[in-house]
Amino acid sequence: MASVIIHLAVAKKVNEVLKRNQNELFLGAMAPDAAKLVGSSRKISHFITNPNSDTPELNIFLDKYQEDLDDTFVLGYFIHLVTDVLWFDEFLVNFVNENIITTKTGEKLVLEDQDVLDIIYNDFTSMNQEVEKYYDLNLDEFYTLPTLPKSRIKEFPEDYFYEVINKIKLINEKKGNYSYLFNINQIVPFIEYAAVYCLDEIKRIGKTTL
Repeated sequence: MASVIIHLAVAKKVNEVLKRNQNELFLGAMAPDAAKLVGSSRKISHFITNPNSDTPELNIFLDKYQEDLDDTFVLGYFIHLVTDVLWFDEFLVNFVNENIITTKTGEKLVLEDQDVLDIIYNDFTSMNQEVEKYYDLNLDEFYTLPTLPKSRIKEFPEDYFYEVINKIKLINEKKGNYSYLFNINQIVPFIEYAAVYCLDEIKRIGKTTL
């Protein structure tokens, strides 16, 4: 569950190579985190079958949609899932171990599940503007999409695209006051790494030209 802004930054970096319709790619890169809007669960929208895991299972997604990866929205969705795999399996484990978090000062805190989530989301809110500025994420054009793509992904019908756009508006307007875990110098290397990893996965699958 990397933040929406982190997902958009990864998608933008990937698109520097792919040269797709950026708004459609952005829409796909945000869609999985809008599960609640479609009355679905994160497990469904992120293709997770293990009840004890938060990591997307890419093979399940690819079994259903690999042949659709030439579609820009589907590709953005895939980029989101790959980024979340890296987030949970390689990045977040450096800060959160079950209910124990390690703060930026090195302090270890034992917290309830919801408290851990609250701290992570507070950090996201605090960093959003920094990440937007670093990657020059001008979202004004995105808020007024002239046309919307058709969704091939049954887990997220296009009827909810406008709700996703409204969600990013609300997230973008929030401002946090303090970061407990992450800083921009940690997030930027993650975004750069995730973009390269996504491009490698896309090349490996061979469904789009690099």
